[in-house]
Amino acid sequence: MANDYVGKIIKWNGTQLINICDINLLNTSIKSDQMNININKNYFGEKMLNEPDVVDLMKGSTIMFLVGNSIVNLAIKNKFATSIAVKKIDKISFLMIYKF
Repeated sequence: MANDYVGKIIKWNGTQLINICDINLLNTSIKSDQMNININKNYFGEKMLNEPDVVDLMKGSTIMFLVGNSIVNLAIKNKFATSIAVKKIDKISFLMIYKF
């Protein structure tokens, strides 16, 4: 299976936070008048992930920051979010999910 995503996993105090982006967006920036997101390995990490890996991580995470049309669509497809929560910058989807 292809590694279509790159991510960083942070575990702290019983919480798991994941930052995942579409691999083709790594080392780019997306900008609007109000926001600028630098998609770099310091924030999104260097761990290559495939779709089953990502779904498993989403199941076990409390906080998720997702950037890219593919990763956001995967989250919606697996019912971690709905399309109404998705924001777009320069036609690129991003999504923040907090599970309580």
